[in-house]
Amino acid sequence: MKIDRFPLAVVLMFALFAAAVHGFAQDTSQQTDKPVLHKPAPEPPPSTIAVKVKEVNLLAIVRDKKGQPVNTLDKKDFVLEQDGRAQTITQFAHESDLPLTFGVLADTGPGQRKVLADERKAGTDFVNHLLREGKDKAFVLHFDKEVELLQDVTTSHEKLAKGIDQISIGEGLRNTSGGGRRGDDSQRPRYFFGGSMLYDAIFLSADEVLKGQAGRKAVVLFSDGVDRGSRSTLQRAIESSQRADTLVYCVYVATEREERGEESAGGQQRRGGGYPGGGGPFPGGGPFPGGGYPGGGGGRRRPPESTPRESRTDGKKILQQISKETGGRYFELSKKLTAEQIYSQIGEELRHQYSLSYTPDKAENGYHKLHLSTHNADLTVQTREGFYAE
Repeated sequence: MKIDRFPLAVVLMFALFAAAVHGFAQDTSQQTDKPVLHKPAPEPPPSTIAVKVKEVNLLAIVRDKKGQPVNTLDKKDFVLEQDGRAQTITQFAHESDLPLTFGVLADTGPGQRKVLADERKAGTDFVNHLLREGKDKAFVLHFDKEVELLQDVTTSHEKLAKGIDQISIGEGLRNTSGGGRRGDDSQRPRYFFGGSMLYDAIFLSADEVLKGQAGRKAVVLFSDGVDRGSRSTLQRAIESSQRADTLVYCVYVATEREERGEESAGGQQRRGGGYPGGGGPFPGGGPFPGGGYPGGGGGRRRPPESTPRESRTDGKKILQQISKETGGRYFELSKKLTAEQIYSQIGEELRHQYSLSYTPDKAENGYHKLHLSTHNADLTVQTREGFYAE
């Protein structure tokens, strides 16, 4: 029997069409189960990268109109601002019982000989009466042509007393048998001719001695406020203290020449005194024979260019700036205000401190200005003026 090919072709065409439709339907159903490729979210701009915000700590002292410490305030009584923006105080406490690390920094440069005995006695009394042995710590450092740690951080009153006793003008032979000096040159005379590394002393105290210490930290600095030869700058010295959360109490000590009125206006030396001419043991008024700088010559050589003529008149302002920006206090040593009385006032402040902490609302690196006050306009708050974020 003959089969007609046309109908067969039609049948095959429909069969192929049906198969194609079935396959398409299968593909469509399978597409619903196909994993979805998720594209990565765009990277955030640099300004939105998360930065770890560190808590900032402040030590503050509040005084009334008469200058007396006020220790009855609570957290709600304080107003804190960073760069003009209000901040929330998260931690608050009266810190009279918190361990203290204290430093004695003595300028043993030219012209300081007369006051050192009183400084040594007052410093020893302060250590014995205020520092709690076994809890509080202290160290002793002197500076002139070099910065030297006479006694490292310790809780021992005996060791601190020995360190303070070694504070002396460095123009003569130093006895190293006590362990405070280097023994390799103990028999060599060590002469100091005008060095007074004030800024280096502050920087090294904060950066190498106090930075790793916990609790409250403070130093008392006796000096005429004139730096001679430091590698550090004034700003670097202040910054190091702020980073180490250290209060710097500055005591201005007039040099022997200033007390005798032998300096002319503008801080210039009178003729015949040499440079710096600060009461040395040799004839001529300087630390070397002939009174010249650095040895002999009768003052023919000029002072280093790095020592401006007017620098001596700025000592008080420099010490005031250091105290203000670190949260300490400025004093002037005199017959009416002795070293013993100054130490007594500092001790009183350290017993009436407030401790405050907060987390900054912004954490940009660099320096940030701080302002702490109270709701009572009659009260004055003493604390540091800023901090450095890293």
